[in-house]
Amino acid sequence: MADPAGGLLAFPDIPSAAQAPVKPRVLADILSASAGRFAAFCAEASVLVFVLGILDRFLLKERIEIRWIIGAFTVSVVLLALSVAADVSARRWLGVTRIGPITH
Repeated sequence: MADPAGGLLAFPDIPSAAQAPVKPRVLADILSASAGRFAAFCAEASVLVFVLGILDRFLLKERIEIRWIIGAFTVSVVLLALSVAADVSARRWLGVTRIGPITH
């Protein structure tokens, strides 16, 4: 198809090489949706491990040793650190600089 000036007309529904269709960022969408939930899960698990672990141990043995409390506290702190690390690394990977829930 030719235009009146003698050049060729491009079909508007066919993208040219300069206007290649944009591929969706599937991995970034999955990460942004799951990063906040994973961090919240680890934070909640850290509290539940500490509280329910000590309560369960006390109900089963009717006494509790300081060594067991330290162990439960250590597991709780490790889960909380994992929560913070997951949130920070997801924000850094996505380029989010503000504090709050990750929205994409």
